[in-house]
Amino acid sequence: MTTILLADDHAVVRQGLKALLEDEADFTVVGEAGSGLEAVRLAGELKPEVLVLDIMMDDISGIEVAREVRENSPGTAVVVLSMYGDRKHVLEALQAGAKAYVVKKSVTSELIEAVRQVLHGHRYLGSSVSDIVVEAYLEKEKLGPADPYDLLSSVADSGTLPHGTGLGNRILATLSRRGSPEVPDSSRSARLAMFLAGTALGALARIRSA
Repeated sequence: MTTILLADDHAVVRQGLKALLEDEADFTVVGEAGSGLEAVRLAGELKPEVLVLDIMMDDISGIEVAREVRENSPGTAVVVLSMYGDRKHVLEALQAGAKAYVVKKSVTSELIEAVRQVLHGHRYLGSSVSDIVVEAYLEKEKLGPADPYDLLSSVADSGTLPHGTGLGNRILATLSRRGSPEVPDSSRSARLAMFLAGTALGALARIRSA
């Protein structure tokens, strides 16, 4: 059974999320937090597998909660569920350690999919925010070195291979249209190709050398 902690400062939202998530036979909500500090405390006490977290909280922000959970409860994957889908909030959440980002106006299936993806060690971006990651990568491409591998290496934190987003292919296609240099056929480029092929966070991931 997958254990989930909910953190949102509106009780009615938490009630709705609990009903939605527990409609899945293998999900159970083990706790609810109405503030950021309570979310950090409960994450440490309950050690849930997933924290579904709003960004706007009464005391500390969800961004700070994500940082605290990353440092103190590394076994808990953070899924941000927010009304904000703008560049600033999305990138800050991902850089703070969130494994997934879904906008509240999205279809409910996106939240379910986000939880399942982070459980398998993947990352997930809702359909309404994935373009933000592409744009962030392309801006780095304009300002940084010509080698796409080096560009990816410098953007943010580590990434993995979620399914079905096609973001890596979109980035490669855009680079091709812009006439970016081809990446040489080597183990280095092979790792880049494998990363980009499926990652939803390819634009924000630092690929660490083995």
